[in-house]
Amino acid sequence: MLLVFEWTGTDTSTSAYTFILQDNLIFDKLTLKSVQLACKSNTLQEDWTTPSRYMKAPLYLDMDFTGSHDIAHMMPATFTDASGRANTVSNNLVAIGTATDIDQDDSGLGYSQRDINLPVINHRTEWPKYKELTLSIQHRSVETEGTFGDIAAMDGTHWDDSCRVVVTFEADGGFQSEQTVA
Repeated sequence: MLLVFEWTGTDTSTSAYTFILQDNLIFDKLTLKSVQLACKSNTLQEDWTTPSRYMKAPLYLDMDFTGSHDIAHMMPATFTDASGRANTVSNNLVAIGTATDIDQDDSGLGYSQRDINLPVINHRTEWPKYKELTLSIQHRSVETEGTFGDIAAMDGTHWDDSCRVVVTFEADGGFQSEQTVA
């Protein structure tokens, strides 16, 4: 079964949206198939003359339904919980590319689709009816000359009414009940 989640800047003031399953869903494997993203914000790219550098913000898909047994997104980091762990930044993030070029004319191209085909859950999973699934787009700031900032949520300075996201997953195995169209 394909699961397609779509939201826009008119649906929410930030890049996060919570979907509620209308029926239960049981699967053995969940694969992130693609992400379509259009969000032309001048705060997601910078162009400097000294040093000469042009950068677009790296983007990430944050999925609140994955865990430590599904994803380990590693970057240089030190945890503040005194556990001694280092490098695992998140169990919910997957890199999905960079921001859309603000100057790119894509009026005839539509929204670019980023084909990913990445398994994000690879074990038997049962989601009950009315389970909430929150998806969001995160970014790394490029507003400091020539460097990337920490991964952060896209707020109202990055996310506006022109933004649109479509995320497609494929659920394999198990039992997928008919999903009710409301």
